[in-house]
Amino acid sequence: MTSHIQNVERDPFLTGANYAEAGKASYHSTTGRAGNKMPKHLESVSALVFVPWLCFVGMLVAFALPPPGWFWSLVAVSVWLLCLAFAAMNYAVYAGGKGPTYTLFLSLLVLLSCVAAPLAGQKVVETSMSGYWMHKTGVAYKNVVPTRPADAYQDANIIGFSAMSRLDLRQVLGYRPQGSGNTFCVAPVMDARAPSKEVNFWAAGMDCCEPTRSFLCGEATKASARTGIVVPANSSSAALERWEHFRKAA
Repeated sequence: MTSHIQNVERDPFLTGANYAEAGKASYHSTTGRAGNKMPKHLESVSALVFVPWLCFVGMLVAFALPPPGWFWSLVAVSVWLLCLAFAAMNYAVYAGGKGPTYTLFLSLLVLLSCVAAPLAGQKVVETSMSGYWMHKTGVAYKNVVPTRPADAYQDANIIGFSAMSRLDLRQVLGYRPQGSGNTFCVAPVMDARAPSKEVNFWAAGMDCCEPTRSFLCGEATKASARTGIVVPANSSSAALERWEHFRKAA
């Protein structure tokens, strides 16, 4: 034990200090460096995870959820430009040598969210929100006689038919596009008092009928059913495609 301590004391790197003090100094120095690095590491990881995610969610909400109109479009573009400017600012800080390495990755992730969020928002608008806002802002009509021209109700979102209206379940039609697994079903809405060969209104649904029978869409089998929601044709490209399939079925 004595020999070991003497050899350590002869070490030129420990000259002027005893063995116990050198061990303590080394221990405290290592602990201090690790303690300084840990907060910075947590800061960078938090920034890389949460900042791009918040940018993506903010832009997605701005592009997808508000009602149609120039004001909300301007708000969405403003949010997008703000996130884009944030990405450019972080890249400029990194390129100027004034920021840590993670600012480069942060700028790239925010830039990626600037590309993905508008695309995802447009998809949400086409598949869901366009129909929602059409039904929210459209007009509800009551006591509509099926023999009246359908063009008179182009602004309708809900149509309630007269008490003598009936579905002609003997003329059910189903159409399945080539390569599609969905069947687009229609049945004519007729006036029981004045049967006509001309059909102005159709009840419609998906995957609820056979090619020429068994129209089971919604509450069609109930004799008291009189009201339906209009299938939009011009609210989005997806809505137009769906409407065209129903038209072909009819």
